[in-house]
Amino acid sequence: MDKIVDLGNSMSLCWASPNELREQDVNPQIMEPTMFRQLVSNVQRRGMLESVPYCAIPEGNHRPEIVSGHKRVRAARESGLERIIILLDESGLSRSAVAAKVLAHNNIVGFSDLQVMAQLSLEIANIDDKAEAFLPEELEAEIERQLDPLLAPKLNLQWKIVTLMFLPDHLDTLRELIEAIPGRQDLVAVGEANLFDQFVKAVEGFSRFHDVRSANMAIALMAKVALDVAQTGEVQEMEGDWVSLAEVIGGLRLPKAAGEVIKEAVKAVKKDQELKHSWQALELIAADYLGGN
Repeated sequence: MDKIVDLGNSMSLCWASPNELREQDVNPQIMEPTMFRQLVSNVQRRGMLESVPYCAIPEGNHRPEIVSGHKRVRAARESGLERIIILLDESGLSRSAVAAKVLAHNNIVGFSDLQVMAQLSLEIANIDDKAEAFLPEELEAEIERQLDPLLAPKLNLQWKIVTLMFLPDHLDTLRELIEAIPGRQDLVAVGEANLFDQFVKAVEGFSRFHDVRSANMAIALMAKVALDVAQTGEVQEMEGDWVSLAEVIGGLRLPKAAGEVIKEAVKAVKKDQELKHSWQALELIAADYLGGN
């Protein structure tokens, strides 16, 4: 054993062979085999101990005994280290004092704060470093608990589920409307619960307006109107007084042939007059008729 430096008060740092250090006959500190294997692996990787065992030369004895660090010394032996640095107490401790210090070094310890450990463990980016840390199982649960609100925020949502059934052509219209909406969309949608009553009132009003008895049909027609607006870009600025077309002609349901005639007339006038909105074309058509009569 070679002394490195005298620290005073009968304490010194020394080089010592792991084989010359005597273990206590009874040691209360127990380490699981898997944890000890990890300790050996850590020592082998570094080629030295990263914390210094505390040893003492008791009164009436000349061989140093391990007071604290039994597992580190054993790991050094299994790793094949020829010498290690120890903190040596040469004050001549009594057997009673040695026993007291063995217990003190095992019992007077702090406890690990799982939250702090979890924060530190999040800084580990290498699998070997994680193995060296030998994280306890309960820490994994704490890490998941801390990450869960970040990765999957839990919101206290009030749900109202609406299930709709569509005929194939109506469903196609709804799909086209969804595709026309900017951004990634899906047929499964989530809206605020306080909008549900407004949604119901809109469907009821649209049903009465078009004289349809099915909510599914009303929603399909609403989707068709919305799709027409999305595709033509005819979003009307709601300034001034507006009236619904139903109030003008007494309803919006027309024979198909009549609807085709009006559609073609509106299209032709819009193109000829370079108009932006269909209602402008209808106004010109009506004015021309009234002017001609």
